[in-house]
Amino acid sequence: MTESTQKQVGPEDSALSRGFTLVLRYLLIATSLFHLWTGVMGPLESTLHRSLALSVYLSLLFMLPLYRKPIRSWTQLLRPAPFVIATVAVGVYVWSIYDDLPNKLGNLNELDMVFGIVLIVVVLVAVKQEMGWPLVILALCFLAYTRFGPYFPGILGHRGLLMESIVEIIFFNPDGIYGFPIGIMSTFVFLFILFGAFFENIGLTDLLTSLARYVAQKLTGGAALASVFASAVVGSVSGSAISNVMVTGAFTIPMMRRAGYKPEIAAAIESAASTGGQIMPPIMGIAAFIMAEVMGIPYIKVVVLALVPALLYFLGVGCSVYFAAKREGIAIDRESERESLWRILLSKGFLILPLIVVVAALIAGASLMRVAMAGIASAVFVGAINPHKRFRLREFLDTLEKGARIAVSMGAILAWVGLTIGLIASSGFGSLVAGTLVRAVGENLILILLITMVASLVLGMGMTTVAVYVTLAITVIPGLLNLGVHPYVAHFFAFYFGVLSFVTPPVCIATYAAAGLVNANPTRAGWEGLGLTLSGFLIPFAAVYQPALMLQGSASDAVAAIGTAVLGAVSLSAGLQAYFMDYASSWERLGLAAAGILLIVPNLAVSGLGAALLIGIGLLQYRRARLKPRD
Repeated sequence: MTESTQKQVGPEDSALSRGFTLVLRYLLIATSLFHLWTGVMGPLESTLHRSLALSVYLSLLFMLPLYRKPIRSWTQLLRPAPFVIATVAVGVYVWSIYDDLPNKLGNLNELDMVFGIVLIVVVLVAVKQEMGWPLVILALCFLAYTRFGPYFPGILGHRGLLMESIVEIIFFNPDGIYGFPIGIMSTFVFLFILFGAFFENIGLTDLLTSLARYVAQKLTGGAALASVFASAVVGSVSGSAISNVMVTGAFTIPMMRRAGYKPEIAAAIESAASTGGQIMPPIMGIAAFIMAEVMGIPYIKVVVLALVPALLYFLGVGCSVYFAAKREGIAIDRESERESLWRILLSKGFLILPLIVVVAALIAGASLMRVAMAGIASAVFVGAINPHKRFRLREFLDTLEKGARIAVSMGAILAWVGLTIGLIASSGFGSLVAGTLVRAVGENLILILLITMVASLVLGMGMTTVAVYVTLAITVIPGLLNLGVHPYVAHFFAFYFGVLSFVTPPVCIATYAAAGLVNANPTRAGWEGLGLTLSGFLIPFAAVYQPALMLQGSASDAVAAIGTAVLGAVSLSAGLQAYFMDYASSWERLGLAAAGILLIVPNLAVSGLGAALLIGIGLLQYRRARLKPRD
């Protein structure tokens, strides 16, 4: 047993506990090694590969609650045993009938029905364990609607499907549980999760900590700006707001506290920045991979589409942080030991190489499995030559274990996504919602956009970004398309607000995680975080009316749209934080906020008016600041 395992289990625990931990640890490592092997050799046949992967994910997930926990008797192991056995049995059954699968459609027998129902049950149990009741309740509602369609009133009614047909769709159809969501999870998504784990474990935080100290010594609000930068870098790889908070918050939040930030503000800054990592290329999380599959476009296209909105989001958060620091009088750090940027880059700059390799591979057009494998290989290489933190066999195995633990939970969620897609598509519920929305709002595009935004934020209170996006992609987005919204922009709109739900009160999960690191009041931190990200709420609306913000259209359109959006983000952030060139009075705050909104409006005359208002207030504040006596 490794030293790390001994430390976490503890010598006082029973031999049973230590034995179970050791076995499960190496099962997790073996799972990662299997995916690395398929990354080199290629996956198995689609159905065999997906069924095997899902059986492994769910079996491990059911056992994880006991991992590195005291186990006093064999009876504790009996709790997950039925679900583990059922999960393995379903996988074995699929393999045993593989040659007969083409004959199953429309011709299910009793065993097919039994194992199909068992699969649905174990997926729902796994999702309940990982995410709680919301996703389970939603899936059961879709299941009831699909089965009992004739009993629903009015336009909600439909012919309904027999249980045999539902099982056939969910179990044997390519649009069911073994559909494309679990397909991408079991091929390249698992590998990207592994890449994120390797990238974090090779010493990346050492580089980011040094850069953060350097920025803190050079700029007002430098500690907070460093948090924004570090979270953007880590989030661009991890694609998880919570993981981002835990990794970067461990060193950025103490730095912000030393600089004079209140606990709630420090937590708000970290959560706002970490949440933006889910929309920052090159790796934006599983929802972005799903979005590429749904739209039928290469993932590199999603990266290009997301780039400008992501940069605008971080510009807004960064400006808000800077103006808040100026308003609160937070000084530059002049007490810490001086950092040299050249020395930092010379001694630790090579740690960023894996990210460069991933970007280069994406641009070169490599398959996503090859991109992930190239990133992993470069991360292992960098870890091996890192003189500051040696990456030995123990660290390699620990990273494989860590990646697998993250991945198996995502596997359960993506199985739920496949289940939901199958139910919604077979019942026609998606088309019903889209058509009803269009009929209800008519040609009122702004109203359906607001409905989509609210739906994303509300669903995001209890669901993952993946679940939010998929639900809206099937139900609401077709309505946006019917009103003429650009397809790429429509999908990004739902995805973007699904991400922002992590920092939107009252249930802002990323902010709660950050608040826990600094013992801050989570409610106050949540509202502070909302203030930092409000300028980002306008970006998706602006993209709907100006697709050039997502690099759709001519170069001149893109330059004009991006230029005015940049000024708008700066102006709106200044208004929200009550500081621009100087402290802002009430009417100046209103003027700055109004200028920010006008600058984002897709009309040059209106944007010109906003620019004039911004310049006027800026000159007034600059003159006033110059007349103030120097300390």
